[in-house]
Amino acid sequence: MIHKQRSGRVSFRQVRLNVVACAMVACSSVASDGQEVLHQFTTDTPPQGFGTVLAAAGDIDGDGVGDVVIGAHLDSTTVQKAGRFSAYSGKDGAHLFTVHGLGFQHYLGSSVAGVGDVNADGFCDVAGGAPYAEVWPAVNRGLVRVASGRDGVVLADYCGDVDGDFLGSGVSNAGDLDHDGRDDVLACAQSFSLDTGKAFVRVYSGADGSTLLNSFGDPSGGTFFIKESVTGLGDIDGDQTRDVLVGGNGFRALSGATGAVLYTYTEVGAYFFKTWSVPDVDGDGLRDFVSGNYQD
Repeated sequence: MIHKQRSGRVSFRQVRLNVVACAMVACSSVASDGQEVLHQFTTDTPPQGFGTVLAAAGDIDGDGVGDVVIGAHLDSTTVQKAGRFSAYSGKDGAHLFTVHGLGFQHYLGSSVAGVGDVNADGFCDVAGGAPYAEVWPAVNRGLVRVASGRDGVVLADYCGDVDGDFLGSGVSNAGDLDHDGRDDVLACAQSFSLDTGKAFVRVYSGADGSTLLNSFGDPSGGTFFIKESVTGLGDIDGDQTRDVLVGGNGFRALSGATGAVLYTYTEVGAYFFKTWSVPDVDGDGLRDFVSGNYQD
């Protein structure tokens, strides 16, 4: 389903999306449906969730070709189910680097994203979520790890505030919300508490990690709850700052400048599990977004 981003309302158009899915995208052959497979990414270790999530990473190695980041949230290379995410070249499929989780059952790589150039070194960077990360005595606060596209060095670790936050359930590029020349990092904390108000979306400054935007779901009994679907939008309210979209039982668009709610759409029984911002489909000057309701 493709949706039009507009302040105050949402319109919908049903479309069919043909995706060559595997977590592994490519080799130089032609698929059975006639689509050319460019690269196939594989792992020598047991499956361990490799390819459950993947995302376009932008050009992280500076060769002029877009690359890809792939999660493996069950990876146990360092610690049992610590998880990992890896970056691969879009030009030749070569492995670029891997970032590992920090501890037992952190599940790093449950979410992954290209997050733009957060450290202003001219290379696109990547991030991965570890929603079950905990450091004793904290329990399931969650963690987002941001890594340099240049060399895979971890640039920042962002942790949840309280037990049960599950920060890192979703992660995305927010764009440069504070206009300092660095991209910022958008993350989601999908709390499993009955109090849906604990779940939140947050934008961290690429420059210093400070919180630029913080928005909670509706309290218990409210109409909108947050799940793990977050994405940066274009500027839909005309204030020269990119805005933010969060999914759950519908969608909520937030002002990137103030965090104010621009619109909310809900649908009974819906669960919009993933959402992606896409270029302007219908030529009206506004970016659109694609989402999937797996309960439909």
